[in-house]
Amino acid sequence: MFDSRVAVQFERLMAMRHGHRAELTSSRSRKINQLIGKYRSSKKGRGLDFSEFRQYQLGDDIRSLDWRVTQRTGVPYVRLFSEEKERPVVICVDQRKTMFFSTVDTMKSVVAAEVFSCLSWQTIRNSDRIGAVILNDSSCACFKPRNSVAHLSRIFKTLVDCNQSLLNQEGKGATLDSASTFNDALNTLHKQGLKGASLILISDFSDLDDTTLRFLSLLQRHNDVSAISIQDSFEQPVHFTDQIYLSDGYQQVSVDENFNAQLEGLNRRLVSSQAKLKQRLQSQSIVLDTSGSHLKQLTTQLSGGRRVSK
Repeated sequence: MFDSRVAVQFERLMAMRHGHRAELTSSRSRKINQLIGKYRSSKKGRGLDFSEFRQYQLGDDIRSLDWRVTQRTGVPYVRLFSEEKERPVVICVDQRKTMFFSTVDTMKSVVAAEVFSCLSWQTIRNSDRIGAVILNDSSCACFKPRNSVAHLSRIFKTLVDCNQSLLNQEGKGATLDSASTFNDALNTLHKQGLKGASLILISDFSDLDDTTLRFLSLLQRHNDVSAISIQDSFEQPVHFTDQIYLSDGYQQVSVDENFNAQLEGLNRRLVSSQAKLKQRLQSQSIVLDTSGSHLKQLTTQLSGGRRVSK
C-alpha cells in the first residue's frame, strides 16, 4: 500500500465522488460554474431560470407577458429568463517527473490528481461532459468528453498508472524534451477544434515558455482556459544559512549557503513563469500548495475566498 501523500489510489479517486460534494455545491460562486462548465447565457429569452421583469418592447414574445405585473402597474411587462447552457470540460493534468516533488506534505503529482478528481466529479454531477489529457514524460493520453461514471473510471485508471509509475523511475530525471511534451498536449487540444469548452490546466508550469503562451492564446480564442498551478514552499524565495540534505529517495546531496546564488536564479525563472501565466489568463488562474490542504484551498478560492460551510 502506497502512502497517499506520495501516490494516488484508484479507490481514493472514486471515493471522492462524495467526499467534497458539499464544499463545491454549497457555493453559488460564478467562478465555480465558469471553471467546471455551467454558465449563464448573456442572451435573454425563454429558458430555465427567471431573471427579471422588463417593460414590453416591440418584437417581444407576447407569451412572456406577465399579466399580474401588467395589471398592477398598468404597463405591459414581460418576464425574462436566463438560459443555462452546457459545455464540455477538458482537464489537462501533469504527471511528469517534475511533478514528483514536495518538501512539505503531499507530492505535486498527487495534488494534481486529486484536484482533477474533485473537479471531474463535480462536472459529472452538473450533467456536463468531462474529457482529459494526462501527461507523462514520454506521451499523453487523450479522452474525448463524455458524461458517464464508466468513462471517468477509465480516465482514473490511466491517471493512477501514470502517477504510480513515477515511483518506479529510480534515479531517472525528467526527459530533456519534457517541455515539448506539455506543448504537444496543448497542440493536441488545439487540433481537436474545441469551441465553447472549459479547458483546465493543472501543472506546476515550471517549463512554461513562449510556445506555451502561443498555444494558450490559440485555445483562448474559442474556449475558456483556466490554470491551477501547484507550487511547493521550497520554490518560494529561500536562503540557506546551514547545511541541509536533500534527497529524491535514491540519491542525496548536501546544500549550504554556496547554493543560494543558483537558487536565486531558479526562483527568478519560476516567478517569471508564474507572472506570464497570470498575465495570459488574467483572473482565470489559482495557486495551490503541497501542504496537504489542497482540496480546502481549491474550495476556498473557487468560492471567491469565502469560507464554505459543509
